[in-house]
Amino acid sequence: MPELPDVPLRVLMDLRSDCNLKCPDCQVHGKANDPRFADFVGRSMPFGKVIEILDELAKAEKKPLIQPLLWSEPLLARDFRPAVRAMKDRGMAVTVNTNGLLLTKDMARFLVDVQIDCVTISIDAVTPETLRLVRGIDKLDRICRAFDDMIAARGEKDLPRIGVSFTLHETNKAECDEFVAKWVKKADFVRVQELF
Repeated sequence: MPELPDVPLRVLMDLRSDCNLKCPDCQVHGKANDPRFADFVGRSMPFGKVIEILDELAKAEKKPLIQPLLWSEPLLARDFRPAVRAMKDRGMAVTVNTNGLLLTKDMARFLVDVQIDCVTISIDAVTPETLRLVRGIDKLDRICRAFDDMIAARGEKDLPRIGVSFTLHETNKAECDEFVAKWVKKADFVRVQELF
């Protein structure tokens, strides 16, 4: 029987269970919110608890990859910056997935300065019309600017890796090939995934 690690290889830490979108397919924050999630939506993990968990994880021989999110937009967390600093100060790899709407130039500089390992921006469309169907918004230009701001902030540095993701839906699958062709020229990686 294989030996299990003393801590998981990857830890999802939802700093704040909240989102600035109402994606039609999202069970937690979408238009048809599932009542099973009502008790934790909008709640934040106390910063003291974040530090307690990170201190425990830091004792492990092999430190886990940390993702400060679950069903949420991580940049909404009030303690996002100090939490990410605490993760990096403990020698952990940190990756962030964001919808890009709150990814300002200042936030991009922070992510580069703290040497976050990876930033993935969920885009899911090639046209504003399709983005509205998939994400409930048409701010494609804003999200693409966030990607450009992230690339500009990184400059010639190695970190973070900067990529984009596309979650396949009935409403956007016709744009998938065009999406990949566009972003493979700009991003460090392009991730296409099934909706689950």
